[in-house]
Amino acid sequence: MRFSWKIDGATATVTAVFVFFFGVITLLVYGVALEARQWETFVIEHSCKKIGNIRGDVMTTVATNGTVAVTTTPDKTGWLCDDGVTYWR
Repeated sequence: MRFSWKIDGATATVTAVFVFFFGVITLLVYGVALEARQWETFVIEHSCKKIGNIRGDVMTTVATNGTVAVTTTPDKTGWLCDDGVTYWR
């Protein structure tokens, strides 16, 4: 008995889109993790100390056409480092 794989064009397109988005999400997660490790190293190397926190916010606006937009800002922590710079992250 002979078995062959046959994939129609729609299935191939859906598969390609899924693989593309999975790859993009994987790269984003890797980038965030890498940046966090780099920051942790920087904090240690530059003797950074926490000096303050800013609480995040949620803002809702209504446009003239009636659409609603929600904008969020994350919480931030201030770090004073031995280079004299305060970094907010």
